[in-house]
Amino acid sequence: MSRINNTLKNVRIIFQKANEVEILPFIEGTTFLLLLVFLKEQIAEAWSAVVTGEATAQERFEVSPENLGQARSLIGQHFYPAEEAATNRDLVPTPPLRLDREGLGKALFALHQLCQQDGISAGSVFNEYLLAPPNLTTMLPGKRYPTPRHIVRHMAQLVQIQADNHVADLACGSGSYLIATLQPDKAVILIGFEISGNWARLAWTNAILHGLSPERFNIYPHSSLQGATPPDEEKLYQRLLMNPAFGNSESSVLVKQALGNEATATASETVLTELAIKRLADNGRGMVLVPTGVLFRNSTAERTLRRRLVETCTLHTVVSFPKDRSCRILGEKGKYGIL
Repeated sequence: MSRINNTLKNVRIIFQKANEVEILPFIEGTTFLLLLVFLKEQIAEAWSAVVTGEATAQERFEVSPENLGQARSLIGQHFYPAEEAATNRDLVPTPPLRLDREGLGKALFALHQLCQQDGISAGSVFNEYLLAPPNLTTMLPGKRYPTPRHIVRHMAQLVQIQADNHVADLACGSGSYLIATLQPDKAVILIGFEISGNWARLAWTNAILHGLSPERFNIYPHSSLQGATPPDEEKLYQRLLMNPAFGNSESSVLVKQALGNEATATASETVLTELAIKRLADNGRGMVLVPTGVLFRNSTAERTLRRRLVETCTLHTVVSFPKDRSCRILGEKGKYGIL
């Protein structure tokens, strides 16, 4: 663990020296480099478009900033060659364009050593370490913070994934819930929605780094209130996992479009829990992490949601967590639970 975090710390320093001091561009830029490392043997043309030099191992990882855009384009074309799917190419993460040749070479070489020589998968580096303390310690814009992975794994286990399930996350962030449902003997289909372009690209990369082909997952870079493309929209989800951002306000127009004109809620945690109920198939199972206000606030929207939870659904369990550091960073002073 210390080896991984030390490598990521050194890569962060490289970004900071290039005046890339904000955390989200560092995360996305590092994600792009991890993707290159992962695809080194699978997409030779993308790799050769970026990497130059053959004399030494270090030189083989000297890269040209001018070629990073071309590499991103080639990766997108590889996964989505058909023109009708061309818009999906925008899900490839944005390259670290502020790094110069030397910085790119050092960062890429360090990540390659970590993944190839130390036997650590790029997916684990991204999902378990890059998006966790000490590399990420503060709430990000939009009240975003990756759900602590022990909570993600706990929820994925409790939801009891079955073979061929369609598994959805209506506010998928980095895609950790979707990835946690993967099992070697169960060919599930993953569907995620993420309104932030940065996080949608991270979720897409998380799936790719864990070996999924685009046929097995869809990441929609917009609000789940806008729905999916017809093939996915026609399906209800057998399993659903979600940790919506707490306290954000959703568009009343989109809320009524998705939930009906009688809908009065605008708080994201309430609206998306309502949508989860609507999109869950009969006999489906869902788990949603919510602030306790959903259970105890006295507004019309929360009372309506609670009534629906007990009258339309079988509310099996409410799980409360102790107030630890992870809880506090998620919001509402650590008061939250899982439905």
